[in-house]
Amino acid sequence: MLLKSLLDYEGGLKAKRFKSNIRKCNCQFAFTSFGAKIDDTVNTGQGPFCFKLCGQCCHRIGSLLPPEGQNPTFAQLYVFDTNNEVHNRLNVASTSTDDDPLNKEIVEDLIKMFDECNKLVQVFQRARDTLVENGIPEFQLKLLSGGGPGDHQYSAP
Repeated sequence: MLLKSLLDYEGGLKAKRFKSNIRKCNCQFAFTSFGAKIDDTVNTGQGPFCFKLCGQCCHRIGSLLPPEGQNPTFAQLYVFDTNNEVHNRLNVASTSTDDDPLNKEIVEDLIKMFDECNKLVQVFQRARDTLVENGIPEFQLKLLSGGGPGDHQYSAP
């Protein structure tokens, strides 16, 4: 019901702020980054924007822990320093010139929703718990797709 209320056009100021920052919000909760060779030579300033890829498009997940001294991004936000998760997520999409930052309350609500409803978030939380409880310096998390109809659309990241 949270997303429905945030997407409702009569949802008030909170919904308005969410919709105006929806791309930032998507970036804050994405598990992977987009990987592809992008051809920028097609945009010469004339005509509509064109997004052209060369080769294969992929999703990059990388390490579950950020390099020392760097802030967590993407899937690392579900595993690393989760006591400061709200602060870390707000830092992901903010800039020093940001005139419309995402509301802290919205981020807290979305974290709670994903923690309760998203199976993939729960897998990453178990990985975090394993890391913390056992002090394992290195381990792998494998996301295996079951295959079947619609797999190309709903496949694992």
